[in-house]
Parts: sequence; structure tokens; C-alpha cells
Amino acid sequence: MNRVAKVMACEAGTITLKLIKTENCQGCPLNCNQPLVDLFAMRKHTFELSLKHPQYQLHDPEGLLQHATPSEQEVRLVIDQHDLLTSSAWLYLLPLLVMLLAASAGHWAGQIMAWPVDHMALGGLLVGVAAWALVVRRKNSIKALKFRPKVTILPFIST
Repeated sequence: MNRVAKVMACEAGTITLKLIKTENCQGCPLNCNQPLVDLFAMRKHTFELSLKHPQYQLHDPEGLLQHATPSEQEVRLVIDQHDLLTSSAWLYLLPLLVMLLAASAGHWAGQIMAWPVDHMALGGLLVGVAAWALVVRRKNSIKALKFRPKVTILPFIST
């Protein structure tokens, strides 16, 4: 996924960008920026990138964040689509898997103890939801799970 953005401000380790609609995007009904909106919590196509953000890895091979990048300079954002899709899949599939395993364990426990199987499966499901909620509440859960797509920022060279 490649996007062109304009530098609005640049401070130590943080850069504020505004997305620029390219010619290919004019009149397109699709919202290709939705992954960016979700990942960077964009508002009105303006967002900040930081070197120490827990939800993504910012890769700056040209050293744009170390140097005083002038305002209004255009840069290119390259987001590894494979990383983005893999991290999204794990973040959606892992809680589903935990809840499914917990419901199955409840069902199995209900059969062994001769209790109502449906009630035990529901109880297991609720335990799975509670367990996942505890994992998510940990401060560094996103870092610990290493679901961080790689975002590369490069100078924009028009062709």
C-alpha cells in the first residue's frame, strides 16, 4: 500500500502528515484509506507518525525524522500489506479461537461432570471472553503479541 502525504510538522521522532489524493483516487468510490484510518486514528486525512508507537513499526531509511524535514515537502508512505493483513487476521482470529476453545472446554467439562452441556459451553465461552479481555487490558499487550505492521516513510520523487 503506497500513499503520498504532505509534511505538516516535524519534531523529534514525530512527523505530522496530511494525505494527498492522487489522480487515480479522484472520483473513486472506494475508501482505500480505511486501513490508515484504523491504524493511525486519522481525522480529516491528517495524522502523526511516531518512532515509538505501539501499533506499528516506523521505518525511516532516509532519516527524515532525524533531519529537519521542511513543511509542505511530499513524502511517500509504504505500508507492507502482508504485515497489515497478517496482523489484522491474528487480532480478529486469536480472540475467536480463544473463545471457541473455551466453549469447547466447557462443553467437554459438562459431559464429564454430567451437567447441562449447553450451560457449561456458555460458561466456557464467557470465561474465554473474560480471559481475552484480561489479555487486552495489559498495557503492552499489542507490543507483546508483536502485531505491528511495518510503515516505511520515504521522500516522494515525482515521475
